[in-house]
Amino acid sequence: MKSNPTVSIITATLNSAKTLEETIQSVRLQTYPHIEHLIIDGGSTDGTLDIVERYRSSLARVVSEPDDGIYDAFNKGIVASSGEILYFLNSDDTLADSDVIEHFVRRFQEWPEVWAIYGNVRVREGARELILGRSLTVDDFRRGEYPQHPAMFVRRHVFEKLGPFDTRYRIAGDIDLIARLYLEPGERIRYDNRVVSNFRQGGISSRYDTRLEGMREAEDILRRYFGEAPDLVGTEIRNNALYRMWLESLLVNGRGITGILKPDCERVAIFGTRMTARYLLGDLRREGLTPVCFLDNNPHVQGREIEGVAVRPPDWLKEHPDAADAVIVSVENERDAELASGLRERFGAELPVWSWKELAVRSFRQTD
Repeated sequence: MKSNPTVSIITATLNSAKTLEETIQSVRLQTYPHIEHLIIDGGSTDGTLDIVERYRSSLARVVSEPDDGIYDAFNKGIVASSGEILYFLNSDDTLADSDVIEHFVRRFQEWPEVWAIYGNVRVREGARELILGRSLTVDDFRRGEYPQHPAMFVRRHVFEKLGPFDTRYRIAGDIDLIARLYLEPGERIRYDNRVVSNFRQGGISSRYDTRLEGMREAEDILRRYFGEAPDLVGTEIRNNALYRMWLESLLVNGRGITGILKPDCERVAIFGTRMTARYLLGDLRREGLTPVCFLDNNPHVQGREIEGVAVRPPDWLKEHPDAADAVIVSVENERDAELASGLRERFGAELPVWSWKELAVRSFRQTD
């Protein structure tokens, strides 16, 4: 690799006028000088091209023509680019800080044997920010856990050796590429604990109307490369069916699920910090119960507060056994029962641990 390799940033756009300017500005603010930014547009009609024209002088290449989806656009960008390192920046996302490109160039120079490096993404949920990302093994991948492409940098020769994005996949083409990287001999893909991008909820991969389609594609990819796949779609449907039942109970019938803890449990810790945890927080307060803290294994969220309630590591409760009367596990996947069982062993029989789904079932039965 050259001492100052060119980094090609490829942004696919289609009617992205509301967000594209912020995306371009995040590239312009980078401290690394050897960057070419390419815009591959699918034929926008909403003012996207007016924004592109405004920043034309800072863009290396602009293509605007009909395409066959985001991965077709990415493939066009690969062909049109010249950099040794490629990065795919969504048109509604931004780079996390001004020296993130410089940081990952150094990492590629330090790790010449590595073909791709991925980090973390910062996700905004309302006024709250979450940092998502960790080191993932091939076994994690086979279970359906993937690095996110907005956090990944790839050497150009990967596409020369492994081929372009597979455009048969409309949602999960990045997962197909990552599968091929994991199957290469040697440590070809590596994690670096650094935030790469700010991910905006609502894009094609995060909208619920396309989420199940992406999961079906991911299952197909896993079967294709590994011979088997977890039931990602079935798990999502089962989990969200219960979630919707609970929301209906909360919003339509005006009642929650934490009231059944009274009068034995007045102080409650919540394991998890995602959307269900925030609903639990509101439910506890409405029932007059005291939310002691959130518990989360993710070090990126520990030490923060959510609506005035501290986020602590799970061992904090073990060190303060009298701080809570119960723990509710708020995770929204099939591991909630497993996590609840592990926490019961961790905290002992004197501290009740409930899955939120267990409480939901008890609550629904009491109304029958």
